[in-house]
Amino acid sequence: MAPCPACSRPNGPGRPRCLYCGAALPELPPAPEAAAGPAETADPGTGRDLVACDPGAVTPEALGAVLGLGAYEAGQLVRRGGWQALRSLPPAEAAELATRLRAAGAAAEALAEAETRRAGRPVPVTGGALLASGLELDTDAGPVTLAAADLLLIVRGPIAREYQAQEAPGWRALRRVRLTNPQPGYRFHLHRRAEDAPLELDPAEFAFREKAVSAQLQLGAWCDALARDGVADDDGFRRLAVALSYAPRDEEEPGAKRGAPRREKEGDRLLDNLAQFRAYSAWRGVLARRHRVPPPK
Repeated sequence: MAPCPACSRPNGPGRPRCLYCGAALPELPPAPEAAAGPAETADPGTGRDLVACDPGAVTPEALGAVLGLGAYEAGQLVRRGGWQALRSLPPAEAAELATRLRAAGAAAEALAEAETRRAGRPVPVTGGALLASGLELDTDAGPVTLAAADLLLIVRGPIAREYQAQEAPGWRALRRVRLTNPQPGYRFHLHRRAEDAPLELDPAEFAFREKAVSAQLQLGAWCDALARDGVADDDGFRRLAVALSYAPRDEEEPGAKRGAPRREKEGDRLLDNLAQFRAYSAWRGVLARRHRVPPPK
């Protein structure tokens, strides 16, 4: 996530201007190519913590005074209500802002970057089934069996996708992009009590052990059943403004076989909001773990 130099709010990577205030964002250096071999380089992080806040009954004037916002923007935060990610700041500044928000009457937490980074690396689920004992899911590390009491939080949300054509000016490029735009996707994250990293279910890649008419509807029904058993369910991501960024190469052809040739030119890159969803799910999972949500009975 790239913090805005004007308002300090986090933005998705690859955006030229801030989603919130419109200020120009600094260009980020391109990610280095992964080194050959199994060794994995350590992620140094950004050295910034995320401040999350639930305004509750705080007046827009009081909230605006703490955040340095105008009455209208502060009023929008209050009207929206619930927990919201406000700013990404150095740890000392994040802790100070959270303290000032709590003094004003709001609920606030400074979420450590190390926690959100661990929660932002989901474990892909390749398939599974809903059994009487709970969910039995297949991962690269082996099967995982989950009952409602093993889960902390369900986060779900839509994934927007579109191609950005490059080096193809004119109406021909516009027509081609409109005809070849990919279908939108969806993601489900299952945050476990015993693990920091959530399980990520992608309907387009999920292999059911029994035939399902619609993968998204079937996975949604499983999550609905878990929610009825008392697992917290968060679908607030759908209300956020979409922040598109370049998709990783392994995400560029949803549903395509591994190693299959790309249909699009190399100049065309897929944009999606998967990074935004994973960042949202990460801080929501850390917040739920911080508040020690009791297990369902």
